[in-house]
Amino acid sequence: MKKKLCNINTASVLLLTLTSIAQPTLTATGINPVAGESFVYIDCNYYVSPGNAGANQTYNLSSINGSSSAANFVLSSSTPYASNFPMSNIAINDGTDYDYWKTSSNALQLCGSEGSNYNLTYTDFFDWMRFPFTFNNNFTDSFAGNGVLSGTSTDYWGQATYTADGWGTLITQAGTFSNTLRVRWDGITHDSALGFPTTSYFQSGYFWYKEGFHLYLAMTYTDSSTIGVFHAASYLSNPTGIAKLANPISSISIYPNPANEKITIHFQNSNRNNLEVRIVNTLGENVMLNRSQNIQIGENTIVVETHELANGIYFAQIISDGNVSETKRFIVSK
Repeated sequence: MKKKLCNINTASVLLLTLTSIAQPTLTATGINPVAGESFVYIDCNYYVSPGNAGANQTYNLSSINGSSSAANFVLSSSTPYASNFPMSNIAINDGTDYDYWKTSSNALQLCGSEGSNYNLTYTDFFDWMRFPFTFNNNFTDSFAGNGVLSGTSTDYWGQATYTADGWGTLITQAGTFSNTLRVRWDGITHDSALGFPTTSYFQSGYFWYKEGFHLYLAMTYTDSSTIGVFHAASYLSNPTGIAKLANPISSISIYPNPANEKITIHFQNSNRNNLEVRIVNTLGENVMLNRSQNIQIGENTIVVETHELANGIYFAQIISDGNVSETKRFIVSK
């Protein structure tokens, strides 16, 4: 009997251990992108099996191979179409076009897109993720918007359901990632242009996330309509860190740290450029802006008042010509 109880206790400990590494939880801090980050994905246009739902799965997506695409995150206020998306605080720039997003403590939302020959504005934002989100969680979001494509006015609307249907180990050509959360996406989108019948698109996809890696590590996707069936898949090729944009800033330091009334930021600058300092909280929200003057090539010092900030962790971002060149963590403690 004693041996049986011992075995039961051992099994209980093992179960608790497995539970402690299971069911990864996605948070706003761990998933929402931040201005200055640059992600490079490897994309293909063929079907890749997403594997099975459930706990402690192994997802092998190493067959994904193709061309690369970049997603550079910048402050919405630094983009040419910012005034059309007043609720957006961050944007993706792929070189020509922009997707406008709103990040907050409880959601990552798509506000719309705009480029040289099109624009789409969501009047009811497209919820891409809600936080916190863990295994077996789900939500359904309705979205709607309108825009112009090649001179034709078009209305868009639809609904998407997100379900965290699995967790486990993800394998891509970039590496092996444990404790990832798989999120299934099932959606339907309609568009209606003046003079044309309504077209409906049925979407099904899977996204793999790991807390602390902003955006997704990999995805598979299928889109079906009367036009045909389209498959796509991709994986993040630079998951071990942020690919920095061109950086004229170096040797940044902040003191005192922890801070009370103010911080002094010291750095080296190699270009004649327009600089500003933004203070960002752990949710990625801008809480203070310091437009800097008299910046010179070489050593520079900027003083930022912090007495109005609540106690906590913050990030000082030095922005050069609209791009985040350097980020430094500091603490406010009073």
